[in-house]
Amino acid sequence: MLNILIAGPSTGASMNPVRTLGPAIAANNFKAIWIYLTAPILGALCGAGTYTAVKLPEEDGEKLSTVRSFQR
Repeated sequence: MLNILIAGPSTGASMNPVRTLGPAIAANNFKAIWIYLTAPILGALCGAGTYTAVKLPEEDGEKLSTVRSFQR
């Protein structure tokens, strides 16, 4: 709710990228379309990097044996 009330009016961005991309492509208006195409990729990379940095390393003797592969 705060995202809609604060970020939307101050930045002019929509909270649903499809509601922006569809009309922008139909109107041939590609002014700020790049942010909707690059932001999900950059967000995923930042999230994966943060997860890797924060994840605790496994101890050698305490590996989980409950995870099994489909291949035997």
